[in-house]
Amino acid sequence: MRRGRGLILSIAALAVLGGGESEPMATVPTIPPDGSEPRRANLEAWLAKSGIPVPWQQFLLFVAAGESNFNINVTPNTSPGEAKAARIAYDRNAAKLDVCGHPRSDYTIGSGGWFGFLLPYIPMNLPDSLRCVSPIVAMHTPELNITAAVNFGRYLWNRAANDTVATIRSGWGWPAKINDAARLAERYPVYQARARKLGWPESYVDTVLPHLDLSPSQVYANLTAPNAAA
Repeated sequence: MRRGRGLILSIAALAVLGGGESEPMATVPTIPPDGSEPRRANLEAWLAKSGIPVPWQQFLLFVAAGESNFNINVTPNTSPGEAKAARIAYDRNAAKLDVCGHPRSDYTIGSGGWFGFLLPYIPMNLPDSLRCVSPIVAMHTPELNITAAVNFGRYLWNRAANDTVATIRSGWGWPAKINDAARLAERYPVYQARARKLGWPESYVDTVLPHLDLSPSQVYANLTAPNAAA
């Protein structure tokens, strides 16, 4: 199996690496007191319910920190660049989305949700039985956000030449450049700073992400079980 250079850290290890003095992660100041702490805890609960490996739970938390500050109801990014990218993504998948009956404009407003998805990418990363869910609804639905994120993460992992957090995170923002060394070098300090903001060591960005075996259907079933996070 292709492997990147780096290390796999447990939640406990993330709490104690990165400084001479260590505290349990739960007591380490992380995101500034801007109201995001309950949102972070909510997302952590949903990710734990998903059943995906801890390194992937951490990675999706890391993505959400940058894309939405853990706010699934964050105002969508409707900038001209994001809207154009969403239109391109929709047109690329029009054969599968046109049959769903939702207006094209619902898919092409831009990006949003926990993980900053271009709206066409949420239904396109869901199991076929959920493909025709409204993209506007999906953008604000925890189970659908995480299920799509897991499938997208699997896709990026399979494309990456290096399995580290930094590489996969770079591809999350620009899939076509997932193996572009110049982009990675540009984004690397940003990712290190984000790790520090989360209360994690900078070396987190070199963590190797393992293969993700759970299918989107399995993840969705876990998330919609009766005792799913609220």
